[in-house]
Amino acid sequence: MKSQIDGVDVLILQAWEYELLKHDIPSAILDDDLKKRLEWVWTHKVEQVKKRFKEEWIQKLMDDPAVTELPATDEALFNVVKVRPDYKDRDARDAE
Repeated sequence: MKSQIDGVDVLILQAWEYELLKHDIPSAILDDDLKKRLEWVWTHKVEQVKKRFKEEWIQKLMDDPAVTELPATDEALFNVVKVRPDYKDRDARDAE
């Protein structure tokens, strides 16, 4: 079994590993179960990054006298912050 992102294999289960999973997970639901688990991993990662992002940036925006309103949605907040000159993504922070 392979899982791909943009056509690139990111997880490859050997045939025996896939069969081993059937020791605990019924065959009828194995594929769906694995998909749900991968979806949970990505969703959880996004939620955790979003939480840290908001903790950092809502306070920065509140402390900025030039900011008079905060966006109402997470997407809008990210779009406002990412164009600020003081915003740095992980690559930029690591390069400092």
